[in-house]
Amino acid sequence: MIMSTDNQTVKNTKRLLQKKYRIESGMYLIEGEKLVNEAVRFNQKIEYVLCDETSEFCKKEYYFPVFAAKKFVVDSVCEAVTAQGVVAVLKLPDTFVRPPKGKCLILDGLQDPGNLGAIMRTAAACGYDDIYLNDCVDPFSPKVMRAAMSAHFALNIYQGDIEEIFSVVKDKCEILCADMGGENVFKIKVSANHAIVIGNEGNGVSEFSKKNCSKTVAIPMKNGFESLNAAVSAGVIMYELSNKEI
Repeated sequence: MIMSTDNQTVKNTKRLLQKKYRIESGMYLIEGEKLVNEAVRFNQKIEYVLCDETSEFCKKEYYFPVFAAKKFVVDSVCEAVTAQGVVAVLKLPDTFVRPPKGKCLILDGLQDPGNLGAIMRTAAACGYDDIYLNDCVDPFSPKVMRAAMSAHFALNIYQGDIEEIFSVVKDKCEILCADMGGENVFKIKVSANHAIVIGNEGNGVSEFSKKNCSKTVAIPMKNGFESLNAAVSAGVIMYELSNKEI
């Protein structure tokens, strides 16, 4: 039973709230009973679970260690406003860029954790199993993890610069950029193996992406609106193109 926040395991766990310690240790932190159960279901590389002494996790045997602690100890390593009494530490996956196996998503400069997490969850639901990140917020931050709601465990996540990403994707997929000046996404035809580029919340896709994509697509707007939230736009486009693959 861990009784103090001065415990070394607790200290090491709390450090994972910071990106530099995630990179140094090769580990990341997830919070909440549902997310930890999903990590178990997807057979993720769990190093250990730290949980409230009353948690169900303390009553079963798993393929990883489970450390029981006082609730205030577990709460001390949680970033969420309402802590759920259980966290897990997982190994970071290899995110070196590799070619996609099918349709994929390229995220070009996204900085909002909520947007990134929401896009990842929609991507998993739509079958965009390979996601490439260029200059984005850390996908393994606690805020992104909470917003994605276990999508990480169903996706292949790659991180690299935009030139490297395009070089491995272009031979496998038709690359489409989402931008206000593009063709109506509800009227175009698209191959089954395609990549969608979603840009930064304020500036959109980079000039490199615009110049090197196969075509540009847009969502038609009414009432004088020019754009939607990045996560909403990505969701509309992914669902539409998933339903019209040729």
